[in-house]
Amino acid sequence: MKAIAAAVIMTAGLAWSGAAQAEVYPSHPLAMIVPFPAGGPTDTLARIITERMRVTLGQPVVIENVTGAGATIGVGRAVNAAPDGKTAIPADDGKELIAWLKANPNKASAATVGVGSAAHVCMIYFRDKTGTAFQMVPYRGGAPAIQDMVAGQIDLMCAEASQTLPHLRGGKIKGFAVMSKSRWPAAPDVATMDEVGVPGMYISFWNALWAPKGTPKEIIAKLNGAVIEALADPAVRQRLTDVGHVIATREEQTPEALAAFHRAEIEKWFPIIKAANIKPE
Repeated sequence: MKAIAAAVIMTAGLAWSGAAQAEVYPSHPLAMIVPFPAGGPTDTLARIITERMRVTLGQPVVIENVTGAGATIGVGRAVNAAPDGKTAIPADDGKELIAWLKANPNKASAATVGVGSAAHVCMIYFRDKTGTAFQMVPYRGGAPAIQDMVAGQIDLMCAEASQTLPHLRGGKIKGFAVMSKSRWPAAPDVATMDEVGVPGMYISFWNALWAPKGTPKEIIAKLNGAVIEALADPAVRQRLTDVGHVIATREEQTPEALAAFHRAEIEKWFPIIKAANIKPE
């Protein structure tokens, strides 16, 4: 059995119009460029200060870690930014996001959940398929990465779609694209990667059940039958659908189908992981 949920490229909703002069400042989230890596002393200082600044200003202050060349890249970014008191990613859809990332290499930050994690490989795949460049910021888990996304501390993330659903529905983050052949039923307004001009970029954050090697076939069959029965239950299906999961078809809910799918995933991802020189830690 596998219950599949699409991956989604998302960012905090930080888009605005050019009519800032007619509005009370600040009317939109702000950006603070830190020319040192996340987790360092300068970054820590900036995060402590901006957490309190948002109370006074009434808007989030987004930390952008723009590192490299002894901090000169980040300083240059600040020097060349528009003098309007704010910086961010002014994209309203997937096409605009990709265009902005191409025009502004390494200016955006992307959350990953450790080296070799699904989120890390997904962002590498996205980067290579779109010809873009951005900074990777590792997190210890998906929850803190999502929290920083909602708080505006990170620009981009490739996440398991159901994990983002409450924040997406609440307008706290913006979904730019789902990495599946069809749109996600839980958020039908979010386009597919095919629709934003990157055809064939499909990623599923999927779940399945395994048993130890050598488990008798009759036990496997009994456990599989119990799972099939659970996934056929209307109440179970509704609960899974409500949180954004896409349930595998009945034909896919067999040990043989899972084994074939698993092999196909290895064949697809191993070359990408090898080319990125990702090694187990």
